This record gives sequence, C-alpha cells and structure tokens, in this order.
Amino acid sequence: MSYAGNFGIVIGFYAVKPILLRFCRSRWAQLAAFLFLVACAVPLIHSLSTDWDNPDVSRLSPLIGEPILVLAVPLFSFLFDIPQPNRTFFPNWKWRIPLEIFVILPLWGAIWIAVEFFFLDWVWF
Repeated sequence: MSYAGNFGIVIGFYAVKPILLRFCRSRWAQLAAFLFLVACAVPLIHSLSTDWDNPDVSRLSPLIGEPILVLAVPLFSFLFDIPQPNRTFFPNWKWRIPLEIFVILPLWGAIWIAVEFFFLDWVWF
C-alpha cells in the first residue's frame, strides 16, 4: 500500500468536499458528484497498491480492502455533512477535518486491518 498516495487521495477528498457542498445546489447533486469521485478514486487506489504480488495477502485485500480503508472515513464524513446547512459546515471545519484525518482515519485503519486479519483472513503472517 502506498501510504503517501492514499493519504493524498484522502486530502483530495477533503479539499473537494467544501466545494461540492457550497456549489452543488441540490443534495442529490452533491451526493452524485461525490460518489462519482469515489468511483474514479477506486482504480487509482488499486494502482497504488503494492500487495498484488504479496503471497501473504489475499487478492481480496487490495481489490476490496484498500478502497474501503481509504474511502470509508471521507465518505461517511461527507454523508454526515450533506444534511447540514452549508453555513454550519465551515465554522467547525478547523477542528473537525484534522480530527478526522489524524485521529479517526488512523483509528479506522487499525480497526479495518484487524478485521482483515482476524475475521476475513485476507492477510497472513
């Protein structure tokens, strides 16, 4: 997994999120635009994966697991922001986005990797 590349994808989603929330008029347009970006990001995440030839990793891990790992927090953050009026998103972004990126995302990563290892049996050591 290319950590720098996937981190760049996450930062890109957080950069695009306020633009979509401000300039897309309807909630459905916001959701459609964001889901389009998610769909475009999946092949990029696949291309950044270094686990395709790793014998200790199931093929499902880079195919399904890495997109879930990278896109889950930005997607749920966006889904949380859609019902909010546009004016309430921007005052709390100064603390919420760093909290999501530097606390929730690593916590989610540890949880998801544990799920892949212990429950899904996608990673072996």
